[in-house]
Amino acid sequence: MADPATLLRALKLARVPGKTVAEACARFGVSRGAYQKAKRDRRAELAWTDDELVLSGLVYFGGSADVADLVSFIDWINHSVYRAAEVRAILTRLRTEGLVRRRGRAFRLAREWP
Repeated sequence: MADPATLLRALKLARVPGKTVAEACARFGVSRGAYQKAKRDRRAELAWTDDELVLSGLVYFGGSADVADLVSFIDWINHSVYRAAEVRAILTRLRTEGLVRRRGRAFRLAREWP
């Protein structure tokens, strides 16, 4: 059986548009049954934080996106409009934590997420 942290990673990856439950289960070595049980039992943990919204946007865009793309992604997923300055502040924090890197106008995942 997968550990709780691994199950949560699978649950979060499957929520990214374009990713599937099958893909998330295979990537993290989680059975479909364990995934479904975790989804029922851990529903409260599935809400994305602001940081996770930005990181999921980077995953959706193949690991790299600019601020405008991320603003549009967050609006589409969360139905809330973040200003570019808010997204830049999140990206700055994620850069400091070593989760993203900047290359020109684009930001890239520095390591696998989730």
